[in-house]
Amino acid sequence: MSDSQAERGKAAVRGYLDARAEGEWQRACSYFDGPTRALLARIVPRLERGRVESCATFMELSTEALSGSQRAALGTAEFVSVRAKGSVGYVTYKDADGVEREMAMKVNGDDWIVAAVEATPTRSAAGNQ
Repeated sequence: MSDSQAERGKAAVRGYLDARAEGEWQRACSYFDGPTRALLARIVPRLERGRVESCATFMELSTEALSGSQRAALGTAEFVSVRAKGSVGYVTYKDADGVEREMAMKVNGDDWIVAAVEATPTRSAAGNQ
């Protein structure tokens, strides 16, 4: 993988996390592909009746569940590594607590698309808890 591709992966994760931290729900959704946005919109009625069915509403509801410090910490990712094989990629970063997390990504040429709402702790991080 080229340095340019790795930087694109990091930029996508940084943009997504920053948008969530800043409450810019529509911008956060722009890092997903169309089918993922549609899926998240269909989940909204199950979470809270009376809300508009949209990806942005899902992002707002899921992020509101975080404490203020957790939300602010979304924007403090320290990147560790980027890897890809075919159309699947992972961007690994340390969160504000120093826990390594992996964000699943879809890779389409030079485009890196966020493929998960939340990053998951890496195996090494999970083993240390």
